Amino acid sequence: MSDESRLKKPKAQDLAFVCWRGADGARVASCPVERDHAEALVRAYAEFFPRQSYWLEPVPWMRNPNAARSAPRGTS
Repeated sequence: MSDESRLKKPKAQDLAFVCWRGADGARVASCPVERDHAEALVRAYAEFFPRQSYWLEPVPWMRNPNAARSAPRGTS
């Protein structure tokens, strides 16, 4: 593995959450993971825990990287 590939940051659209429902029915999500790894995790989890349902969701705050900058600011 080269230093360049280790230092390369994933793009926002390359990240996803692995999601599932917990025993109580509440939605559970992993931390943001590179999409390729997230897809592999979903397949692996589904293989080992067939009663659960797993899916991917995009990282919402990364959909529009300028959203935080363009949001109106409160006045003091």
